[in-house]
Amino acid sequence: MIQRQNSMLLITTPLIIIGLVYIAAHDPLLAVLNSAFTVALVFNMLMKTAGTAPMTISICTGIALVIFSKASWLSLLFLAAIMTGMLYPVLIQRRAREDDYMYIGTGIFLACFALLIGLRYATYGQGPLAALQTLMAEILSNIEEVLKEGLQSGTSEGQQQLFENWPQYKNSLPYYLVGSALSLWMLVTYGVTRMIRRRLKGANSPVPPFPFFRIKEQYLFVLIFGIVMEILARLQNQEALFYISRAIFLFAGITYFLVGLSLIAYLFLVKHTQTKSPLSFVMKVVFLFVIVFQPYICAILGLLDVWFDFRKLTKPARKSVA
Repeated sequence: MIQRQNSMLLITTPLIIIGLVYIAAHDPLLAVLNSAFTVALVFNMLMKTAGTAPMTISICTGIALVIFSKASWLSLLFLAAIMTGMLYPVLIQRRAREDDYMYIGTGIFLACFALLIGLRYATYGQGPLAALQTLMAEILSNIEEVLKEGLQSGTSEGQQQLFENWPQYKNSLPYYLVGSALSLWMLVTYGVTRMIRRRLKGANSPVPPFPFFRIKEQYLFVLIFGIVMEILARLQNQEALFYISRAIFLFAGITYFLVGLSLIAYLFLVKHTQTKSPLSFVMKVVFLFVIVFQPYICAILGLLDVWFDFRKLTKPARKSVA
């Protein structure tokens, strides 16, 4: 019965992916969200079915999308998602940590998407930065077309207000669109694949509880790279570099905010059973206030945990190695 259900994944997975692409084609605002679910669908199919069939089906689905859509940015986005889902099992084989799924998984997706976009615009003789600006203009144009169609067909007041203020948003949106879209993609992909990994039997990499989530020191270089891009963008007056730097800042901010949340969860769920003093209760109230009203402080707290290791999570590992 289980084998029959897993075999059905070979049929249902590509059909669902095609449906997600169809929805995204009519509403580009859902493209990033749907591509994140595509990664999880391909990953789930590969982990639950054996043989070369799932890999072949994934490749054929991606190629079909590109051919029938004439290599639009949307089809390349989903093709990159399919490629990422095909490479995700490697992270399990290498016993990746939770932060690896966030950073390496997102890096794989970006590398695949950048490669496909680069090949597409290279035929027009455009360089990487020019291709990035052209891509952003194309995406914004698609969003504007959808808003126009929605306004003509009679939409909600919120969508009408968005369209009326679109010229104002259009100037500042590109700088934060990449970062917010990438962060959303990472959160959805990580969350869904985490649930899939928890259900896998005999997985090489166990899924630790959220209160023990931590980011390695090596990933600080991603934030440093963003700072370098921001400086170069200002010194050389390269607008396209702002797309990279602001995206990195938002992405890193979200990940370190999650570390801050895990610290607070550790305080409530783990330390609560060890200390019940009035002072600890006051500290918990303060941390709750920080989450609700000052989320950036929570992100700073998560960043500081890289150096100070407030929960002392690395000590047991050192002792076991010794």
